Amino acid sequence: MLDAWINNHECREAAQMPEHAVTLFRATSHLPGAVEAWRSFTTRAKELRPEWEYYQYTEVAELLPAPTAEQ
Repeated sequence: MLDAWINNHECREAAQMPEHAVTLFRATSHLPGAVEAWRSFTTRAKELRPEWEYYQYTEVAELLPAPTAEQ
């Protein structure tokens, strides 16, 4: 689902999506593989909009734990 979200510019750049992302992250971060999926999501957001910080989903990125040696 996160891949579809970040790869669809209408979804990714809708007005309140960064706020919704924080809510969804908090609800799903405990699930297996969720942290890695969210890390990929925020990395892709930065690649797609390096000049537009609001749509880089920085609030979600700040909630992510520091990467481990395996990540």
